[in-house]
Amino acid sequence: VPLESLRGKTVLVTGASGLIGRMMVWGLQFLNEREKTQIRILALVRDREKGERILLSGGAEKERTDTGILTGDVGEKLCVQEPVDYIIHTASMTASRSFVEQPVEVAMTNIYGTRNVLELAREKACQNFSEMLSPVFPPFYIPFIFPSFQIASVSVLRADYVLS
Repeated sequence: VPLESLRGKTVLVTGASGLIGRMMVWGLQFLNEREKTQIRILALVRDREKGERILLSGGAEKERTDTGILTGDVGEKLCVQEPVDYIIHTASMTASRSFVEQPVEVAMTNIYGTRNVLELAREKACQNFSEMLSPVFPPFYIPFIFPSFQIASVSVLRADYVLS
């Protein structure tokens, strides 16, 4: 997505307190500070306290007004009151042990979670939907539902995880 198309828009990041999600939020916050893009960031997290600690403090000298914390679970229907122009979906079950011990549950959680986020994208008439996929999610039908779908496969990285 070209930077100029984000200027003054609202971006929802799911899984915003996770590794990839927080990097996306921090990147958008950096763009706001450096390029004055005025991007409104909605960070969807399950744990509000953790989300605030990770995403709103971050050593910033002033309180962040560009980032709103939303509490929710993509496994359930999402209700977002604000308009949403772009969605970056990073929420996913990521515990390596779960992939081995509960592969069906992991797959179903990721599939239904993505479906719920896609439904929100359709409801909000989003301009773009991007997802950082787990290797268990079959993305082949999403472009038919949402033409602006973009995929970033992380399956190679996941294959390197070691079970502890």
